[in-house]
Amino acid sequence: GGGRETEREEGRKSHRMRRRPVGLREGRRSVHLLFGTANIPHPAKLGKGGEDAFFADPATSTFGVADGVGGSARDGVDPGVFSRKMLSHCRQWLAANAHEQSSMAHLTKAMTAAGNALESAPVGGSSTLLLGALDSSTARLALVNIGDSAALLLRPAPRRFAKAGTVLWPRLVARTQEQTHYFNCPFQVGSSDMLEVVKGSADELQVQVRSGDIIVAATDGVTDNLFDQQLQGLIAAEVRGLLGTPDESARAVQSVANNLALRAVAVGKCEDDPETTTPFSVSARMEGYDAPGGKLDDVAVVVAVVREGERATTAAMASNFNDELGSSEISTRMLASHSPARARTHA
Repeated sequence: GGGRETEREEGRKSHRMRRRPVGLREGRRSVHLLFGTANIPHPAKLGKGGEDAFFADPATSTFGVADGVGGSARDGVDPGVFSRKMLSHCRQWLAANAHEQSSMAHLTKAMTAAGNALESAPVGGSSTLLLGALDSSTARLALVNIGDSAALLLRPAPRRFAKAGTVLWPRLVARTQEQTHYFNCPFQVGSSDMLEVVKGSADELQVQVRSGDIIVAATDGVTDNLFDQQLQGLIAAEVRGLLGTPDESARAVQSVANNLALRAVAVGKCEDDPETTTPFSVSARMEGYDAPGGKLDDVAVVVAVVREGERATTAAMASNFNDELGSSEISTRMLASHSPARARTHA
């Protein structure tokens, strides 16, 4: 109805777009993740490495992001130290137990192990937490989320636009949803309550993936500033590379991660700009607050593309923490100073 075209009418126009990209073959094969990552601390937090944490481990096809909650920064507490230490505990457990089948329960066990470690050796602060894992044999992606970071599963498919014509558009297949107690106050874990929060509040999601699917996991420094459709547009510009040869895909996935992070920061700098509409400003307005424009914040983003066959043995784990100390590494991107971000609330 409504004058919509049939699939057959559109089919002839997009026939060439439906050919399988280079490097992707028919039939069930094992799959792995090829990663790109980016991390840009808030300018005011650059010296300490920001308060976000991330990792992407090709050896285990696991990844995670965590956002130290700024409202917990009191009495000398650095939320960034907590988020990095917590995520380091999660990553180490996942690496040590890589022989287990990846699943939602597997990720929850990693969170529980981190909670036990932090209960034994407490670290001040609190953080959101999102973990993901791909089972290479079943091609099932598991996600477990606490708080307002986000993970999106995108699947390139032909779509015709009035001006651009038919393109491979990364349509949204699955997405986590934010958990908040109230506006700008996400669900979060601390050393004393992580076990309880993981058991009672973690959202779990499992979805079957296909070769060529794209995964984005990001802290709210990205999702507060960029709508999903804007993320899709930035990814669409790199889809051909993402689905190309292994070398082309590796370059493209890192380019996507960089572009998402840089674009989020650019929009974040438009704080208080009434001409700039963002997810943060829309949510604020719905809650009765006046907060136009962007929200400059730490940014951590992990992008992955699902590839068939065995992973390259040279692929290295990426993170912004040291597994032994939970300390931050020096950021490779320098940003100009800016007014402090609108701090989130500690629950």
